[in-house]
Amino acid sequence: MPVITFTSDWGTNDHYVAALKGEMVSLVPDVTLIDITHSIKRHDVQKAAFIFKNAYYFFPPGTIHLVAVANKDSRNEGAGWLVIEDRENFLVCRNDGFFNLVTDRHPEKAIYISGSEKLSVSDERSFLITIIHDLCEGKPVESFGDIVSEIKVLRALKPLIDGNMIKGSVMHIDDYGNAITNIEKDFFEQNVQSRGFEIELPRRDVILKKICQRYDDVDNGQLLALFNSSGLLEIAQNQGDASGLYGIFLNTQIRINIL
Repeated sequence: MPVITFTSDWGTNDHYVAALKGEMVSLVPDVTLIDITHSIKRHDVQKAAFIFKNAYYFFPPGTIHLVAVANKDSRNEGAGWLVIEDRENFLVCRNDGFFNLVTDRHPEKAIYISGSEKLSVSDERSFLITIIHDLCEGKPVESFGDIVSEIKVLRALKPLIDGNMIKGSVMHIDDYGNAITNIEKDFFEQNVQSRGFEIELPRRDVILKKICQRYDDVDNGQLLALFNSSGLLEIAQNQGDASGLYGIFLNTQIRINIL
């Protein structure tokens, strides 16, 4: 039974997602179809990659992932559709840098479907359904087009060390108002080691000096820092909205002074 995930910026208030899923289950009746999200802001490839990345590795080998989030330059030459085979999984996405926002690796096989950047809106759904159906039937990725040695690359911002300071940035605000940074636990521990530290927030009177394990390690309404289930430093407020209350937005710089 094939497993297919679906990620898009199409929203759920219109018929677009339902129509594609309806056609998909009509062609592949025994499919297990899982929505990752359809709530991406239009053309926000960075956010789509962040959410997809943190779900991608939990799916079994052989999963087919469809990502229908188009960057603003998706009609440019070379920004058509890719079929990627990577570590026993398949990914159907635009050639707009999405894959390299998910992983720094080059895919094992990347097939560019020539002319797909010029597909009409009315043809695109059937085009995607055909690819998904053929993958479910075991059709090799090489049959979809030409293998390409290079795909378009976008690089996510990485934290850096400046003297005794870690400089990171907020890369995602979740539905709870938690601000998730690009500072990974291993990077933090490697540079801080056993020394003390101070996490500076945009409001200069707010400094966090410890890492919590749980949200309720502090009283209701208090701010805290912890490493979330993805291993990323997160700024949160117990029973509150840290980003809204403290003016933390996407790309807000987070500085950690190492003492």
